[in-house]
Amino acid sequence: MVNQMNRHPIDDQEEFSEFLNIAEKMKLTHHFRVERLPRRPKISEELIKAHIENPESLLEFQYSDDEHSREKYECLFEKSSKYLLKIVLSVENRTIFIVTAHLVNKSRKNSLEELL
Repeated sequence: MVNQMNRHPIDDQEEFSEFLNIAEKMKLTHHFRVERLPRRPKISEELIKAHIENPESLLEFQYSDDEHSREKYECLFEKSSKYLLKIVLSVENRTIFIVTAHLVNKSRKNSLEELL
C-alpha cells in the first residue's frame, strides 16, 4: 500500500476510511478547541474522535486546498436521523488536526455537494 499519510488528495472513500484508521494522533486546533467547541454543546472531542476512528458513518468527503492554508478534507458523517456531522480536518505527518466541526440539520440540505 502507498503511504497514504503523504499522498493527497485521496479520492476513494474506502481508501480515505483506511487513511483515517492509520493516523497515529488526533488533535483539535487551538482555535477550534478554545473558541469554537465551547459554543457547540452538542459536539464533543469524544464524538469527533469516535467518528474519525470508526468511519463507517462517513457519507462523503472532499479534498480542498488553497495557497493560504493546509490541505484539508471536509467530511460528512451520519450522526442521527436528524443530523449530519461535518468535520473539517487537515493532516500533517501521521497526525489529524480537527479544524472545525458542526452539526447540519438534514432537513436544511438539498444535496451533499452543497454542504462540502
